[in-house]
Amino acid sequence: MYLIHYCEGIAKDTIEHCVLLPEEEGYTKAISILHKQFGRPHDTVEAFLKELSNGSPLIQDDVAGLQKRTKLMTNCKMALSQMGRNVDLNCSTNIKRIVKRLPRTTKFKWADDADDILRRGLEPNFDDLLQSLDKKVSIATNTYGQLASGSYKAQTT
Repeated sequence: MYLIHYCEGIAKDTIEHCVLLPEEEGYTKAISILHKQFGRPHDTVEAFLKELSNGSPLIQDDVAGLQKRTKLMTNCKMALSQMGRNVDLNCSTNIKRIVKRLPRTTKFKWADDADDILRRGLEPNFDDLLQSLDKKVSIATNTYGQLASGSYKAQTT
């Protein structure tokens, strides 16, 4: 349950036992407890968005960092979706803040993907960005992506 990593102090102590439950049940219970005790889902949303948009930008070819970022984005998407707060993720200001932390070539790839979406008369959203980054991770971690980047190491048996 990743929610616990975004809480601190009494909020964290309050939901700590939820990690012992099955993942979905634990998450649902933790959200329920936080809502009952603190009643401020906007604080939870703000913590997730802050984690996504603050900090140092990723450096070029940092595949592990990009994997970590996409995992965080997936966790945020699940959490905010459960709270009915997808609109916060899809806000173009928040998407731009996330994109600013990406390496230059990844930003250009996203700009290309976003342009395709815009040309269809739609607005790029958080899911579109996540899908684009997931594809980049998939490419970077498969054999051919590793070969292209020079990080491929042939296995010897």
